[in-house]
Amino acid sequence: MINLKIKITEDAFEFLKDKRAKEITIDYITSKQCCGSGLPSSETYIGIPRRSDRDYFIFLNNGIKINIDKSLKFKDDLCIIDLVKLLFTKSLVSNFLDYDKLI
Repeated sequence: MINLKIKITEDAFEFLKDKRAKEITIDYITSKQCCGSGLPSSETYIGIPRRSDRDYFIFLNNGIKINIDKSLKFKDDLCIIDLVKLLFTKSLVSNFLDYDKLI
């Protein structure tokens, strides 16, 4: 994970700039709901880590501090942070999780 490359898309970077975000976090989560797939995934959000029981790698990219849960594995050591726009909401996502290594 030390060799992880982080790419923030232009849309995501503009969103972070508009929000004046200085720090984002990518957390490891597993859906345990009846309708969830049960596959591990990630949650990407603006701010410091919400879970004190987890360990994080810390990266700097374009002046933004990025906390990445140490449990996450990315294909080709590449994490792409992108912006998803749905109706009137915008949210950040991290792409390219390596499910073979997470399961």
